[in-house]
Amino acid sequence: MNRQPLFCDFCAVPEVSKAYPTDEAGIHWHACPACVALIESEDWDSLVDRCLAAYGQTRFLTDDEKSVVLGQVEALVRESAPWGATRAY
Repeated sequence: MNRQPLFCDFCAVPEVSKAYPTDEAGIHWHACPACVALIESEDWDSLVDRCLAAYGQTRFLTDDEKSVVLGQVEALVRESAPWGATRAY
């Protein structure tokens, strides 16, 4: 049974409006309307900033940790882009 995801995989807000495929069969990244807008406009820098800001709200990050997380998020977003939308909710 497929269930609609509860949270955006990018910024963790409790709203999902679109799913994007990954390289792994059956696995999708789910995005809220704000992240969809950034993805569709290919505004990767703003998407990375949004992801990092969301992550920073869940835990305190030192400047060194922020640099590491920023690098990881940037790599993940850039490696995965561009996606093709598979379905809208």
